[in-house]
Amino acid sequence: MLKRTSTKPVGSFNHYKQRLRDLDNSVKKFHLQEALRYHTEWLNGRLLILSGDLNGALDMYLQAVESSLYKSGSNIKDILKDAMSIAAIQTKPHKPTLKKLKSRALTFYPKMIEYEHREMPVRISDEEIDYWRFQFTLRFPQSGWFQEGKDTLLNHLSDIGLIQLVSKVH
Repeated sequence: MLKRTSTKPVGSFNHYKQRLRDLDNSVKKFHLQEALRYHTEWLNGRLLILSGDLNGALDMYLQAVESSLYKSGSNIKDILKDAMSIAAIQTKPHKPTLKKLKSRALTFYPKMIEYEHREMPVRISDEEIDYWRFQFTLRFPQSGWFQEGKDTLLNHLSDIGLIQLVSKVH
């Protein structure tokens, strides 16, 4: 339903938003918050990023990363990759946040960090920020954005110098 790459029908944002509310209510009704909290935070983060809410998406992804540790199995890789790319595309990437995410990645899925960047203590280079920004364009191609967020995302990616790359990735 919220695949990063699937085309969203015009006006589907509110439909997906309601479906996520229904999921949240079911999770609460059956007392599964502890086991599935990371999953609803992850999906809500995805809904927000695909609709252009960069700050809200980053907050949800940070919560999803923390909630998923030791619980999510192989999903941690995707959650971390999404979170790193969203953190990197912020207007001014917050290096302490990126360091925290990179530290989690080194602990739970070290292969996602290039070998030459697996140093301790964790540092974030401009090269890594550029790499994760590029990863955003691959992980969240324009074809998967909600119509409601296209202008916001295009303007933002233009401001940080990624607009030409976005138009090449489908």
